Amino acid sequence: MNINQALQTVHLNHVLSCLGLKPDPKKSKDRDLWFASPFRNEADSSFHIDRVKNIWYDFGEGIGGNVISFACSYLESIGQSNTVSDALKWLANYSTEPSRSPNARSLVKENSKTLLLRRVEPIQNLALIQYLKSRSIDPDLVKTYVKEAYILNHKTKKEYFGLAFANEKGGYEFRNKYIKSSIGQKAITFIKGKRDTSRVHLFEGFIDFLTLMTLKKMRQPQDDVIILNSLSFLQQTKNFLIEKGYQDIHLWFDNDNAGSKAKAKLDQWTQNHHGLTIRDMNEVYAPYKDVNEWHTQTLKTQWVC
Repeated sequence: MNINQALQTVHLNHVLSCLGLKPDPKKSKDRDLWFASPFRNEADSSFHIDRVKNIWYDFGEGIGGNVISFACSYLESIGQSNTVSDALKWLANYSTEPSRSPNARSLVKENSKTLLLRRVEPIQNLALIQYLKSRSIDPDLVKTYVKEAYILNHKTKKEYFGLAFANEKGGYEFRNKYIKSSIGQKAITFIKGKRDTSRVHLFEGFIDFLTLMTLKKMRQPQDDVIILNSLSFLQQTKNFLIEKGYQDIHLWFDNDNAGSKAKAKLDQWTQNHHGLTIRDMNEVYAPYKDVNEWHTQTLKTQWVC
């Protein structure tokens, strides 16, 4: 990803959402969004973004700028290398056009070299349990799928902890309140359902899947589930769908530009594969961006799939 690509395809409000931050409903209006600062703990919302101009200003620190300067400041605040090059590699993970991001693989390689996995164990860290609860996810229901991991940044010698969600290549999606990253080789995650069925549910990320398990109050899904962990794996997922013989695909993609493009590609693909049908589930959680945002905002606990 270069500077122009970052400025055109990475939106500050999307990055902040991925970091687990929500706009202050009392202060935010239209294009002006206010957040608690991602650089520190604070009770008041002093961090402002203009989502039309895609710029930010932290009134607590007296600094601001575009999405690249934000990435540099954020990486510095969590103790990671924060050059413009570092920022561009980090921002590639938040592009609204991930399939066009030439450095997506470079980002994974950089993480693999820089972030070393120390250990993975069942969730017991109170901060991570609270993080799940802040996303309206029941820790007890989802503990089968998500663990807690401890990683070391060998460049800064700092250790971090976060949620670890395993994929099919032995790697992990790594997430906490402040960091969204991956450890080891990045890949899709496949979860077998309780029953043999021709139906499969596709998710972009694991947070939405965990949210669905919370909504249904289930520890194992009825149908098979595939979490892409990155829309860049959409092509290889198509081959997986054919191999498994699925006929009914339920999509739980984000209500944004990237999600719409991914759905359009699948729609076009199924036209050449008779017997495959797609059910777009985003009308269930529209107009919210994704399942988790819908759940946390509305606190609905009953729905029909």
